[in-house]
Amino acid sequence: MSAPAVVAHTKRVCTLYKKALRNLEAWYDRRYIYRYHATILRARFDQHKAERDPAVIAQLVADGEREVFEKQHFQPKKFCKPPCPDKKKSD
Repeated sequence: MSAPAVVAHTKRVCTLYKKALRNLEAWYDRRYIYRYHATILRARFDQHKAERDPAVIAQLVADGEREVFEKQHFQPKKFCKPPCPDKKKSD
């Protein structure tokens, strides 16, 4: 893989991991239950950390994205974006 492809792949995996964590956060309101499932999720990601075959990696990421979509919460938590401090108010 070339450098830009590696960066794109790394970003895609990190985004998948964060989406999966946010989904777990929506499903489990008790912190200790959420942390338990987050630890299991991290172990699943670490299990394939050393994989080097691009075809296998692409399949794993696609399967992960499909799993997150299928298991998404019916009312996910949404976080508001803070207002941008650089913008000037127009009169």
